[in-house]
Amino acid sequence: MGIKDESQNQAQELKGKAQKAKQDASQRSQQAKGKAQQGQERARQSGQDKLDDVRDELDDWDA
Repeated sequence: MGIKDESQNQAQELKGKAQKAKQDASQRSQQAKGKAQQGQERARQSGQDKLDDVRDELDDWDA
């Protein structure tokens, strides 16, 4: 009886650890997605700024 209870306790403990690991991995994945989106936005904004600079230069030429 004691061995069976101990095995069940160990199995329950492992299930808990697996669930926590899954949650941690999900959280890290969400953080990585957020950082990637921020990086994309910074790159887009940088590209837009450069495009605006070029347009301004072209407007100066036309004037």
